[in-house]
Amino acid sequence: MKKYLLFLLFFNLLYSCTKTVQRKDVKVFIDYKNQKYTLYRNGKPYTIRGASGSEHLDLLVSSGGNTIRIWDTTQVNSILKIAGEKGIAVIVGLPIPESRYMDYYNDTAKVTKQFLAIKGLVARLKNNPAVLMWCVGNELTFPYRPAYRNFYKAFNQIVDMIHQDDPDHPVTTTMTNFQRSDIFMIKMRTDVDVISFNIFGQIHSLKKDLKQFSWFWNGPFLITEWGIDGPWDGTPQTSWAAKIEPTSTKKAEQYFNRYKDDMPIENGGFLGSFTGVRNRKSRIPGSVCSTKMVIRQKQ
Repeated sequence: MKKYLLFLLFFNLLYSCTKTVQRKDVKVFIDYKNQKYTLYRNGKPYTIRGASGSEHLDLLVSSGGNTIRIWDTTQVNSILKIAGEKGIAVIVGLPIPESRYMDYYNDTAKVTKQFLAIKGLVARLKNNPAVLMWCVGNELTFPYRPAYRNFYKAFNQIVDMIHQDDPDHPVTTTMTNFQRSDIFMIKMRTDVDVISFNIFGQIHSLKKDLKQFSWFWNGPFLITEWGIDGPWDGTPQTSWAAKIEPTSTKKAEQYFNRYKDDMPIENGGFLGSFTGVRNRKSRIPGSVCSTKMVIRQKQ
């Protein structure tokens, strides 16, 4: 295993001599110049000022937001229609099973069925002007063990298909927090264009993490979920161990201070961010109301 990892590291040192930048004759591409990555949409620089979810889009627009991210393709047609009418771009999530479900990835019939379904969806939606990117999977893990080769094979088949069938839109994937091992394997074993972080309260350490790992990776990235502390982050409790929820004013202060102090906007790989939502079932970017000042400050 040590020899395997040393080989990957050696290969990366050769590979990292050049920057992988997308073609500039497409609708959405990422340019690299003067040690900075820039996202372009329809020929113009595009900094993402986003929120996760698909509702309250008028409030998002009035707050200065321009992009939403959805986790799956449920009601994707209506979401893209409404978003397009309001001038909002969409990162479309393409859900796939986690890498640990190897019974699934070892089943050729199931993997093929998934691939063909995603291929058909991409073909149907790729010309929709509201589409900004595709996100393959959500909070996946990328193991280094060779036993997971069928997961990588299935994942890369989807990414490569999108690059071939829809060169107009980049591909990303998300991870939970900043995981060095996952970043290593994403770079070494996949061809995604952007790495995205669902980071929430851990954003306080992101600047340091990016700097410390820049010797290996300093590519383009998105912060696809960030926000206030969750109940798992040591929030106060009642005497009967019930979590005490902060007031909306305190939440807004925390959002604002975290953006002001912790958002790595000066990092050359930063392409934008999405305030997160705790309850995905509601599909509501609930952070929009309390972070109006944050989104406006991004402009």
